[in-house]
Amino acid sequence: ETGSSYVDSTANDNDGVGEGTDPTAVAGMAGNAQSITNGRIDIGNGLTSPINLTSKMTVSTWINLNSSSGDQTLVGQYTGAGDLLFWADEGDANPSFCFYMGDYFPNDCRDTDTQNPGTWQNVVGRYNGTQGTVFVDGSITGNGNTNGSYSLDPVLRWSIGSAHGDSNARQFIGLMDEVRISSIDRTDAWLT
Repeated sequence: ETGSSYVDSTANDNDGVGEGTDPTAVAGMAGNAQSITNGRIDIGNGLTSPINLTSKMTVSTWINLNSSSGDQTLVGQYTGAGDLLFWADEGDANPSFCFYMGDYFPNDCRDTDTQNPGTWQNVVGRYNGTQGTVFVDGSITGNGNTNGSYSLDPVLRWSIGSAHGDSNARQFIGLMDEVRISSIDRTDAWLT
């Protein structure tokens, strides 16, 4: 987490680069976090997507939102057909977190007031092949079966802090730390 380079801590080499207003390092939950305002971190080189999630996945991160206004993407790859987005949903009157995979999971956007701006929260989106589940601070806040399908775009980069690489849509504004994207559905015990 130095400057515009963001190094994958695993052997997968899914490094990222700061775009827009480059995120800046600040104190986080585990060492440094990134303060993201009008910027994002793109994962990949723009030629191929290094992350290939097909049937099961878990996306997790620590966040500290500046506010609950506007939809704010935590991690995503918006393809226009079969998108995968994990975001803080402004909602009508009840800000929540949503895990979108080509189709809304029926109940994930119906949890109420799970966002707590100004406070660190651990948020997780998990998909086991048939059901999506959202966890906030170790508790399930939404889940449901889905018929949605996610279509990986082999060219479009993944993004941390916006809908996808090369886009400023649904920008995240706040602090983010310890982003993890896994090609397995983590167990409840691992998540709590």
